[in-house]
Amino acid sequence: LIWDAGRGFELETLNRYALAELLASFVLTVATLIIV
Repeated sequence: LIWDAGRGFELETLNRYALAELLASFVLTVATLIIV
């Protein structure tokens, strides 16, 4: 993930990305547990 430190840096957007990543990893873990 690349962004300019000076401009285009929005905490809300960053948090949204972090939340999406967390959710994706959680779903992936659950899917793996179900399959295996």
